[in-house]
Amino acid sequence: MTPVTEVGTDPTMADNFVNRTAKSGILEGEKAFVLAGDLLTPTAKEANILDRVVIGAILDHPSESLKAGIDEYARVKAARKFQPESYKARPLDGIWATAPYLHNGSVPNLWQLLQPAEQRIKKFHLGSRAFDPVNVGFDTSPSPVGFDLDTTLPGNSNSGHLYGTKLTDAEKWELIEFMKSI
Repeated sequence: MTPVTEVGTDPTMADNFVNRTAKSGILEGEKAFVLAGDLLTPTAKEANILDRVVIGAILDHPSESLKAGIDEYARVKAARKFQPESYKARPLDGIWATAPYLHNGSVPNLWQLLQPAEQRIKKFHLGSRAFDPVNVGFDTSPSPVGFDLDTTLPGNSNSGHLYGTKLTDAEKWELIEFMKSI
């Protein structure tokens, strides 16, 4: 898990995930952790509502849940700690076939991903399923289906992820060829 501040990317998606709220419904007034924690308000963080539901389910099935809980507790305690506003790097297997890139789809192809953020295209058309084999991503030509993505709007930023942006153009094309092979 890499903190958003380290990646330098648009924080909107991570912030939305961490701060998302929902109506607590029949759980309103219940403790977030069944026996402990703050009382759930009419609108509460979704993570607190989920905690309450999961712990409640565990208490209804104590024997299986106790073993699973102990195993999970040991795994979590052994895991590296990370900030909640973080992104998990995905595997690179088949990366050539997963455009558009970045967590918010703000980079249309691998060539653009390897450009410094200030040089990346700011607006492009999304919606075509046609593959661009040169730049390795979707064809961004205007079409009757889809929409124009404006990366200057909040939540659409294509900043950050600067790994590989200082390579020469020849090295970038070599890297793209390699990514096409995995």
